[in-house]
Amino acid sequence: MNFKIIGLGSNLDLENSLGNELIQIFESHEYNKVHIITAFSSLSAVNGIISLSKENKISDLTIITGIDQKGTSKEALEELLNSTAKSYIFYNPSNIIFHPKIYFFEGIDKIKVIIGSSNLTSQGLFQNMETSICVEVNKNEDLSLIKDLTQNFSSLFDLSDKNLKEISKELIEELSKLDIIPNEIDRKRSYSKSSIREKNNREKIISLFPKRKSAKINQKFKKSKFIESISDIEEDIAEVDFLDNNKEEILVWKSSALKERDLNIPTGKNTNPTGSILLKKGETENIDQRHYFRDEVFNNLDWTKDKTHNHIERALATFKIIIEDNEVGLFTLKLSHNTDIESVTYKQKNSMTNISWGKAKEFIAKPELLGKKIELFKKEDLFILKIN
Repeated sequence: MNFKIIGLGSNLDLENSLGNELIQIFESHEYNKVHIITAFSSLSAVNGIISLSKENKISDLTIITGIDQKGTSKEALEELLNSTAKSYIFYNPSNIIFHPKIYFFEGIDKIKVIIGSSNLTSQGLFQNMETSICVEVNKNEDLSLIKDLTQNFSSLFDLSDKNLKEISKELIEELSKLDIIPNEIDRKRSYSKSSIREKNNREKIISLFPKRKSAKINQKFKKSKFIESISDIEEDIAEVDFLDNNKEEILVWKSSALKERDLNIPTGKNTNPTGSILLKKGETENIDQRHYFRDEVFNNLDWTKDKTHNHIERALATFKIIIEDNEVGLFTLKLSHNTDIESVTYKQKNSMTNISWGKAKEFIAKPELLGKKIELFKKEDLFILKIN
């Protein structure tokens, strides 16, 4: 029987995170049965585990997750539902919360169990200060410790517990309607420290508690649909000072009342969803909509010519989207601009620039936003898009 401590403590150079340990275990090909019991789950971490299981041909994967304190997102549950894993939710309607973290691996010759503080979230596996103990036992050794564990949690290992429910589309929708599970953005927001990120407050806090370097999250555990929490942003876009500075937000454009085509919810027979919005003059005075957006609003972006259509330029920009005073998140969206001044579109003085909604579409394509207006603000290299 072997014991070792796993966890990211004060020494980041060790890279001794549970996430890295899990990758090594999966890739060792020594185990064919995996049973994970966790209090919370995030989309990116579930993606990572499902990917590792598939790549390493794990034949038997079971994941039980709690949903207390809105620590597990709707998207994480949907990802579990769409996987080959046997996936369950544990929920107790009383004030007692479900809080275990057990990673159980069984192979032909041995068993490995990790018990500690790390939830099935990317930060819990790679970045938070966490501690776990790992026990490895050969099956010809004394298995009393393993038996104690499985007996204490017998109803979770044999899946007989009355508070266990197999994940289904109907269950996810019902829990979402009951406001028990949040979407991924709201889950991240509830655990972020962005409420204290104003520059003055942040400087005061850092004078008391210095900012520590974060460990890296493995790429397998970064396949998140959204970039929302401060740590995610720092990981994916490096240090983003525009979240902390107090530069002025400058209003650069205000749209007219939004229509079906703008929001990608067309209802007419001749109206097709384009996935984008044309940047027209709207309620912004004294601008030429053919040139204004490319040459003034987005002039500092890295524009490149389309390989197929030489008259089309493309660029990426980061947008913070706020809908009716609710911050949805940060999105990297694609912009396109038509440079052909001989085109009918140009000669008719129509719009030449558009934004593709990309992953923001699910928040934009809402009938209740019809008739509302977009205000676009510029703050250094960040663009803030507000719909009210």
